[in-house]
Amino acid sequence: MRLALFAIFAAVAISCPALAQVQSDKATTRLVGEVTEAFFALLPKNDFPSERAFMTDEFAAMTSLKDWTRIRAQLIEAAGSTPRYSAHDLTYYQRGTLFAAVDFSGRTTTANTIVCGFVLWEIASPAVIGFSRLEQNVVPAEVFKAMPVQQAAQLMTDWHCPTTLIEAILGVSVR
Repeated sequence: MRLALFAIFAAVAISCPALAQVQSDKATTRLVGEVTEAFFALLPKNDFPSERAFMTDEFAAMTSLKDWTRIRAQLIEAAGSTPRYSAHDLTYYQRGTLFAAVDFSGRTTTANTIVCGFVLWEIASPAVIGFSRLEQNVVPAEVFKAMPVQQAAQLMTDWHCPTTLIEAILGVSVR
């Protein structure tokens, strides 16, 4: 069986050994939540030019509208659309600029295909936010079910799937 995996690695390279995790204030958390909610509401509409408006200037300069449209359209054609994205974890990192990583999941319109990943928001100032990375791992649930349970659970964790989804697909408790 061939593993069908499609990912969008839309990344401005962060070339550092590690980013230090930090706490953020309530206003920043509210901003990240509102922007993430608006972005996730936009993704199912396949309005590719509007999606690019959420990018950082640096990332938008590296990714043309044509490239972004092609990548997103290929993913949708191969895996089906994802009608709803759900955020389930938020982690802040600091390296000069503040970053907010939002883990998310969803299911595509293709039978039993899941989406897990994260969007990395770069917060240049309290009112300036844009994503500098979007990673979507899209795979049929049967692929995970065919793997040894521990290996599947680890891979799903690595791909930022929520614990509840891992447990539901694999039929085991991972807490």
